[in-house]
Amino acid sequence: PRHNGRLGMSATPQRIAVVGCGVSGASTIIQLVLRSQKFAKPTKIYAIERQNAFWRGVAFTTTAEHHLLNITCDKMSLFEDQPTHLQDWITRQQQLGKLDKKYNTPEHMYLPRWAFGSYIEDTVAETLSSCPAGTVEKIQGEVVSIADIDGNPTVHLADGAALPVDKVVLTVGNLAPADIPFSGSEQFYSSSQRYIKNCWKHFDKFDVIPPDSRVCIIGTRLSAIDSLLTLHHKNHSGLIHVVSRYGLWAKENYPTIAPTYKVFIQDHVADKLPTEPQQVKQDGSGFGGLKTEYIANLLEEEWKSVKEKGEYPWQSVVDSVRPVENLMWLCLSTEERNVFHQKWKDRFEIHRHRLAPGQFSVVPKMEAAGKIVNHTGGMLGLRHTDVNDPTSPIMVTAGTDEFEVDWVVNCTGPQLDYRKTADCLVSHLRDSKAIHPEQSGIAMLVDWCTHQVLDADLNPSKVLYSAGPPVKGTKWESIAIRDIRKQAELVATQLVPE
Repeated sequence: PRHNGRLGMSATPQRIAVVGCGVSGASTIIQLVLRSQKFAKPTKIYAIERQNAFWRGVAFTTTAEHHLLNITCDKMSLFEDQPTHLQDWITRQQQLGKLDKKYNTPEHMYLPRWAFGSYIEDTVAETLSSCPAGTVEKIQGEVVSIADIDGNPTVHLADGAALPVDKVVLTVGNLAPADIPFSGSEQFYSSSQRYIKNCWKHFDKFDVIPPDSRVCIIGTRLSAIDSLLTLHHKNHSGLIHVVSRYGLWAKENYPTIAPTYKVFIQDHVADKLPTEPQQVKQDGSGFGGLKTEYIANLLEEEWKSVKEKGEYPWQSVVDSVRPVENLMWLCLSTEERNVFHQKWKDRFEIHRHRLAPGQFSVVPKMEAAGKIVNHTGGMLGLRHTDVNDPTSPIMVTAGTDEFEVDWVVNCTGPQLDYRKTADCLVSHLRDSKAIHPEQSGIAMLVDWCTHQVLDADLNPSKVLYSAGPPVKGTKWESIAIRDIRKQAELVATQLVPE
């Protein structure tokens, strides 16, 4: 066995590559280091990140004060067993004069994202300061393939580097938004200099958009609101066209800490859920005959009942589903998951993933001032008025409307379909049958209990593990900090046992 002694002895370290070092990767590395110290297991960790943004990830690199977390800071600790860890950090930063004292008060429980990014950085730094030098090696680069997964796995990077490892943890986070396909789309996307594919990765491009430019924002969810807020704070005066399929805007969160509502749905679905998650095969056949329509109707009826009584906010009712949400998702067949995508997903998502209070208020104000024009029906086409000039105005076709703009911003959210994504590593793993993309188009499958990645034949890998957004195929709720920290600890428990 590779681990045969204490840190001071000559045991060969277990080599673990953590691919993707945003918040999921940072949480995983923290847990790996803590367990390797606690149980005296020598471990060498390669922290590999394609962007120059270790630990923060794309979402927390912003420096804008108006880009806020959408969860109250009492729920954002990186440690399950230390619920006030973030709040304690906030207090220290306030004492040092580095953070406004209004935060972590009842009126300001939503922290700026840049501050949360600093919290992650500080927590990683503190964790690494107590372990032997070289335990964690940071490598900036893109992993393009993993060779000989079943034998002597080697991680290959785009620059030609090759790292022999024992285990790999895929914490690649959210993939970039997918370009919307249409006739001639490939030429437009490859040449246009007025198309922002990923607003979170390229918020700096908003600095070069002239204030009087006409802008088209594709989407009405969280990223779209962040983009509108950014333009608003830059005193943008040009007309903004907003395109979406149904015109459903993101909703706001409860003003302070929302009261907890009973897990009402559990009594209604208990007889349809497994006693052990491992009973579910994950082959698309489902379990217990659970129906999407049944769940949606239960939630809608409860919502109406609570609204009539006025005792709880609607946000509490939606959040009450969380304790059983992943298990219900696990039990849905591929057919039922497709029903969810087609009929309920958009409505559910705008109520489940919400804005910080007050952030939506800019939208009706801009609409009233005639600065926003809404278009429903989806995006059908984009083309430059001069096909030979990638900086010329862009003609947009959306639904039955056609209009001209100077810039287009894609705010459709991350690409989730691992069956179709062109991401280099994911497509390599897919084509080599090392992963099993979820068949309704939501990331990939992992073993519920161990987070071992399932291959094309649904066999758990002996090398690949995952946490965070990539595991949404098995566990729908995998992007909130409370979910990521649990998953990171679970993976670390598998890789560094007692």
